[in-house]
Amino acid sequence: MNDEAAAEQEPDAYFCPLCGVPAGTDQWWTKEQLEYAQARAIPEVLAQMSNETGLRFEPTSDVPAAMTEPNDMDIVQPPCHPHEPIKVPTDHEQPIHCLVCGSTFAV
Repeated sequence: MNDEAAAEQEPDAYFCPLCGVPAGTDQWWTKEQLEYAQARAIPEVLAQMSNETGLRFEPTSDVPAAMTEPNDMDIVQPPCHPHEPIKVPTDHEQPIHCLVCGSTFAV
């Protein structure tokens, strides 16, 4: 398999870059990201239901402001899967695990 074909293949799991523990590809959301997605989606779903059913739904929550990400991480490329860069804390000094195969490498 060439690098391009490998880059297109979706893995069954990803490995934590810091501890190496695998999790399913649908398990990589932080609590904050899930809460944000739900808060953004609920008003949209209610509005769409109002349009489709003629019933009037009033959103009970305000749409949250866009999430921001602090600039405290560096992007590194694992030698085994350079097409899958990883963001790690700037001050992280331990070996990093590849997201795709879990192999460790030095920063």
